[in-house]
Amino acid sequence: MSIPTIARGNLPIYVLTRWRYGWPYLVSWGIQQIMHLVSWGMQQIMVTPQDDREEISSFLLVPNTSSCSSYLGASIETNRQSFDFLIDKFANRLQMWQSRVLSHAGRLVLIRSVLQALPIYYMATSRIPKSVVTEITSIIRRFFWGKTGQQRFLAYVAWDRITEPLEEGGLGLRDLTTMNEALLMKFLWRLAAGSEALWVKLVKAKYMPRSDLWHSKRDYRCTQFWRNLMSLRDSLKPWVLWKLGNGELCSAYAQPWFQGSVDCIPSDESQRRLRVCDLVDAQSGSWDLDRLVLLFGYQNSMEIIAHVDVPVPGSPTDRLVFNQTSNGVYSVKVGYSTLKKHRNGLNSGNKELWGFIWNKGEVLPRIRMFLWKLLQGALPLAAILHRRFPSHSSVCATCGSPDEDAMHLLCRCQFSRACFLASPLALRTDELQGSLAEVILLVARRLDDEQWMLFANSAWALWRCRNDRSYAGKQPYFQQFVKYLNSANWESRTGAARRFCALPSRAQPVASMSEIENDYNCFLDGSWMAGWQGGVGVVLWYKEELMVYKSKAAKGCCALQMEAVALKEAITLVLGLGITVCSFYSDCLELVNICSTNAPPINSDWRAFDEILEIWSCLQENNSFLCLHVQRSHNELADNLAKNGRLNGWDYSGYTLPCFKQ
Repeated sequence: MSIPTIARGNLPIYVLTRWRYGWPYLVSWGIQQIMHLVSWGMQQIMVTPQDDREEISSFLLVPNTSSCSSYLGASIETNRQSFDFLIDKFANRLQMWQSRVLSHAGRLVLIRSVLQALPIYYMATSRIPKSVVTEITSIIRRFFWGKTGQQRFLAYVAWDRITEPLEEGGLGLRDLTTMNEALLMKFLWRLAAGSEALWVKLVKAKYMPRSDLWHSKRDYRCTQFWRNLMSLRDSLKPWVLWKLGNGELCSAYAQPWFQGSVDCIPSDESQRRLRVCDLVDAQSGSWDLDRLVLLFGYQNSMEIIAHVDVPVPGSPTDRLVFNQTSNGVYSVKVGYSTLKKHRNGLNSGNKELWGFIWNKGEVLPRIRMFLWKLLQGALPLAAILHRRFPSHSSVCATCGSPDEDAMHLLCRCQFSRACFLASPLALRTDELQGSLAEVILLVARRLDDEQWMLFANSAWALWRCRNDRSYAGKQPYFQQFVKYLNSANWESRTGAARRFCALPSRAQPVASMSEIENDYNCFLDGSWMAGWQGGVGVVLWYKEELMVYKSKAAKGCCALQMEAVALKEAITLVLGLGITVCSFYSDCLELVNICSTNAPPINSDWRAFDEILEIWSCLQENNSFLCLHVQRSHNELADNLAKNGRLNGWDYSGYTLPCFKQ
């Protein structure tokens, strides 16, 4: 048949009908239907085949055209070249953006609001070729991971994972192929639901004159648009059912009204016209079992009796419903999510955890994105880079641990543990057990919104300190952590934006030996040089008499750590002798200040965190132990023992002092 096309410039309106009506009827009917939609002075007409072109053109008084490739800006053709303009749109838009100066949260906003919205209009009417979708997805991926053009990039998370919903561990970005299908399925739904739109009547007249949508056959002469719809028919069919009322409208064969299948439509005209209401026993008002088995088989009959309500005369008219929505009407949003879940299967993601990540507290968007990357293994940590590039070291640049992974960054690194314990949360991350997801979920359950915001900001501040060490060579200090944390808290603009001091109040030093009141007094000192070489010295006095001394070689990475090791050795020695009341004297004022507080230790050098935490816990358990400051001139004996332990490698204890080498 001939298909006349009335076009407004490059705007064609297709008028479809069967040949048997004849051109006079076709033209008069078409004009009546569309004359209020078009301006005839701006029209062109294209007729294929060309036999009747001149006749129709003269009848309509509209000039004819030999080609028409677009409609309302959307391409009618579906080849690869006709969508090159869409790829150019993306390239031109990205030229105005600098992905390197945007955070991942900022890029995500631009992708959602701009990039993924660009092709929606064209996908609503055409099935975009797979190669075009692949190219567009590649452009979006490069931008998300901070690259442009043809630059290579490292994708830490698979794109299929990123396109998952937020509550299932993804970022909620659209899969363009699935979105294209969900948009086209809107046309299928309107065909199946019996819309009164003009195009629905025309399509039914041409392609479904004696059948319905579910049983119409593909015709090799059909348009590409109809082929695309037919390829999606099986995707929509499982979610569409007739909701029976009186059973007079729904065909027993042609429409899906139960969770089963009809192999074929009978050739007998009387059976093809059979309605669902005809399957009900008029006397009993229940299903006619014998007839059901005869028509649909035993298994389908049992399905109908068990799950389909019997039509009742006088009830509302039957209607087609999309069973994934509450109102029974198909929507693109629900259709997309249904297709996505059906193809990817059930997701095992922890919805409670992701609900906390994206919704709990007044956390900044970039910090929420940081937590998502932390859980998904999308941060450039040393262990992750080592798995991808074996030549890359997996050692933590902050504490020297052999494996720097996400769990180490948050909970196991000495610097992280010290910072979390020193923060207002006073959190002992070393006591948290389980996987990273289990640890974060446990913390999120325990903390309120304000505390959760502080926890998230603290994790982000640790990441900033780690990057300062890895990329700028800056030694991480607790004060720098406080600076980053306060910056995030202030930006969050909540009541949790509180500042806290990096150091506690200082303890007063002991002025002279006459101020010592305990019978047992232990003097200690540590000696350290650059590297790991060090030594400790301990001298225990009972009143004015020497009781025991100890000199020992030790290893450490800073002076404070060596002083802490010396205090640890002294406490171990005193407890081993069964002494319950003792005063410990050190010439390291910083160590004394840390051990004299009731709050968890806040130290200026995190590398001594493990030893200081153990000492502080022991002092809290033994209230009769005091840690006091003494002048260097009153601690020469312990100082000499420490230096000899470092220089000579001693591991010696006794009751008679040795002769020290000068």
